[in-house]
Amino acid sequence: MRVESLLPGCAAEKSGNIQVGDEIVAVDGEEGLDGARARARILGRQGTYSTITFRRFETSHVRTFKVQLMRGTSDYIFLVECLRSMEARPAAP
Repeated sequence: MRVESLLPGCAAEKSGNIQVGDEIVAVDGEEGLDGARARARILGRQGTYSTITFRRFETSHVRTFKVQLMRGTSDYIFLVECLRSMEARPAAP
């Protein structure tokens, strides 16, 4: 399975780590999944996380890496990011 596209605003696109053409090797540590099983493992309850292992074929070598993504719609992820940024700001005196 390979990444064919990234939806604007989705967790995969926002991570900045995943590129079109990356190969999905494992989902939450489970390897050898077919498309339907990988999709079922990646999708889940909004706000929970999935760890996906990718393989990228680069010019001189093959790189394997993991990315942890929050499940949810782009609107949900945007709101979570807004809330986190508000929590990170120091309180006004």
